[in-house]
Amino acid sequence: MKYVMVKSGRYMVHSVPKKLLKQPAIPAIPAIPAIPAIPAIPAIPAIPAIPAIPPIAPIALYHGTSPELARIILKDGLLPMGRQYVHLSIDIDTAIQVGRRKSNKPVLLQIETEGGMKNGTIFYRGNDIVWLANHISSEFIASHVQE
Repeated sequence: MKYVMVKSGRYMVHSVPKKLLKQPAIPAIPAIPAIPAIPAIPAIPAIPAIPAIPPIAPIALYHGTSPELARIILKDGLLPMGRQYVHLSIDIDTAIQVGRRKSNKPVLLQIETEGGMKNGTIFYRGNDIVWLANHISSEFIASHVQE
């Protein structure tokens, strides 16, 4: 094979050496051996969730509030009011202390937990002195005492 090249205005004829014509290309980077395919890991079956058994609440829990709010609670029930749960205490002193944040003369509400649980109310233990519930129906707010 001959090539014609232009160089300084003159035509030149060159021949390509035979050894360059039929040689395979040499890769610049050595070939990387193929990595064997990784077998798929079989799916692990899901472990069924163990249903949580709610703890049994004390017979009575308490909630301290203001006299104005106590009237509404006794009519409509106890709602979380912007919180995730209704907060209840296991002792009267804590409930009164919480109620004093709302009023100088707080009202103490006593919650009948046994009736609430029978009606589907779930009580959750928050810590040693606080219990939580989604909602307390007014029929289970047994008594209120003006302190």
